[in-house]
Amino acid sequence: MRDAIKQLAESRSECTTRQTWYSALFSYNYPNSSETLRTVLDLLITARNEKTTQLQDTGLDPAVRARLQDEVSPLIHAHLPDPIVSEKGAIGIKAESVYQFYECDAGRAAVVFVSEILTAVTTELTHTGSIGYPLTTVLASAVGVHSRFLQASKKQVLDDLPI
Repeated sequence: MRDAIKQLAESRSECTTRQTWYSALFSYNYPNSSETLRTVLDLLITARNEKTTQLQDTGLDPAVRARLQDEVSPLIHAHLPDPIVSEKGAIGIKAESVYQFYECDAGRAAVVFVSEILTAVTTELTHTGSIGYPLTTVLASAVGVHSRFLQASKKQVLDDLPI
């Protein structure tokens, strides 16, 4: 999971246009709980923060500095996946400066994943005015119905993780 998150963050960091980038990670078998997902993300973020602290050392060897920067740069907040969902029911959703953790029944995890993507697309289209008002309204309505349906099965289970 950690390697998949890093790979997705690295790919996202290479997107240098001014467009909004959205990335999502879906897994079938791992992690089997939101607690495990939170642990993986916590380890990744803690390692990133430690390397960021090391970069503040003015006497750092240039080669070591370059390596640390290569490791830290892709893992900034903006490059981390927006939702991370496991078919087993583990859910992590990136908010402003935290990941929020939820769980749902295993059979509904893919539906939650699709709902998160639809919500992001609808929000972005509405924000940018990229599509006409009638289509935006229809999409927003569909996402609203879909989201209300999911609220019954999606439960927040852990404290937020600062990113």
